[in-house]
Amino acid sequence: MSRNIIRYRQGGSQQHKPAVPYPNEEPMEESELAFLVAKRDKDRSSLVRTLRTLCIAFVILPFGAGAVLESIRRVNDAKRHLPVHEESFGSRYAFFIGILFLLFLISLAGYISYVRTLKRVITDIRRGLKTVEQTTISRKVYMTHNDTCHFYLRSSSRLSIEVSREDYEHYEEEDEINIEYSTYAKVYFGYY
Repeated sequence: MSRNIIRYRQGGSQQHKPAVPYPNEEPMEESELAFLVAKRDKDRSSLVRTLRTLCIAFVILPFGAGAVLESIRRVNDAKRHLPVHEESFGSRYAFFIGILFLLFLISLAGYISYVRTLKRVITDIRRGLKTVEQTTISRKVYMTHNDTCHFYLRSSSRLSIEVSREDYEHYEEEDEINIEYSTYAKVYFGYY
């Protein structure tokens, strides 16, 4: 196997750096696209379920409990013929400001979660392209506890991949293989 060496100047001295081929993009196969669509649907329902649970737990339940407790207090005050207290602005609206702040935090967490996960999958589905990256096997590992074979890679997107026993025996360390993954979400599709 031949290695391309790029010479470049940095700080006045010459250094040698192995050439890294640029990953290229290819159209996704139908099965890969269907896998991403299923992942999008699962992630979307999971995000909606989580946000709904957070809203119920941190907005609706405290709001309802606060309303019930306040009405109980007012009924008890009326039964005892106590005068109605004029409350200050802070005590009257602090509860509502707290609820709005919690709602804002839940919305912000939902937006960040959407941008970091679901939006990337949707972008990959819309583009319909996958990345094929040529990388080198840095180490071969056989896992005795679960009887699987793995390659550790010199890749910016994947640390290791599980391979078949035939490929484990066929490839050697420092051999080059190609890995395929979605460009933005980095969902791994396979190798060859």
